Amino acid sequence: MKTYRGQVRRLNETGIQEQDLIRAAKTAEENYLLYSRKQEEARISDALDQQRIVNVSVAEEATVPGFPSSPRWTLNLALGFVLACFVSLGLGFGLDYLDRSFRTPREVEVYLGIPVLAALPKN
Repeated sequence: MKTYRGQVRRLNETGIQEQDLIRAAKTAEENYLLYSRKQEEARISDALDQQRIVNVSVAEEATVPGFPSSPRWTLNLALGFVLACFVSLGLGFGLDYLDRSFRTPREVEVYLGIPVLAALPKN
């Protein structure tokens, strides 16, 4: 009986030591990963400083949007239609204003100051 109790006590102590060692190994692994990450950040920072680039850090990771931001087909079509209307009206009025040809006999009489002897009908 004493031997069994002694073995149980040693087994219990060994189990506690094993848990302590596992906990220490996890802590050491976390520290190693933290230090290696910090070392890589410092290496990148030094490389940026050598190239005279301002140190940049990521504030927030990029996310994929749910809907595309561009192109907006309905908005583009509506704006294109409105723009086409304004451009065509502007070109029409501009070309009419810049056209120097005579359209009526009255314009010929006013501009040249002489009577019109003959004119062709429109139809």
